Amino acid sequence: MEFKSMSTDQQVKLDVDELVQLASLELKRGQPGQALAYLKLAVDRGPEHAVAHFMLGVLHSGLGLIDRGITEIERALEIQPDLEIARVRLGMLLLQQGRVDECRECWERLEDSQGTSISHLTRGVLHFAEGRRDEGWAEFEAGIAADDLDPELREIMQQVLESVKDDSSSPAEQFGTPTPAAQRTLGATNKQSLAHYLEDYDAGGSAGSA
Repeated sequence: MEFKSMSTDQQVKLDVDELVQLASLELKRGQPGQALAYLKLAVDRGPEHAVAHFMLGVLHSGLGLIDRGITEIERALEIQPDLEIARVRLGMLLLQQGRVDECRECWERLEDSQGTSISHLTRGVLHFAEGRRDEGWAEFEAGIAADDLDPELREIMQQVLESVKDDSSSPAEQFGTPTPAAQRTLGATNKQSLAHYLEDYDAGGSAGSA
């Protein structure tokens, strides 16, 4: 049953986890407007629900509301600092606005992931953002070859490598300012990240780390 067809009594009976699950289903159906309605109600009803804030932030950023997306994901991390996928996503959004130093500070909290595919991704993106193309390329290649590589991260790394290889702009332009190339690459990773996270959330109903 769609949200708009629910009675007020039915809407009131939904708890936060149910609203998040309904938002997940609507996103998979390609209905971001309906998902947005569920998530806004979820964070209003459960202001300490980290996953709801994270999902709302990614959805906002996917709609082009980057500042709102950053605010919601920051709130998710205040509630649950070990939500790694949210920290990765926040750094990407900060880079999309050219806020490289803030991105680096955000990702410093991922140092415990050093040697993992997440670490290769974040270090590689920062190398590219600061003009160190060879170092960035090496990090991504090492990440793609890592035994623990998550399929989502593999796709992100491959997309970034293709973007850098095919685009005539400098790496700093790719990631240090919100150029069309950066918008394409980082915008695509928003959709991949949320879709992948929703699969994990559906499977375990967990707000745990990526």
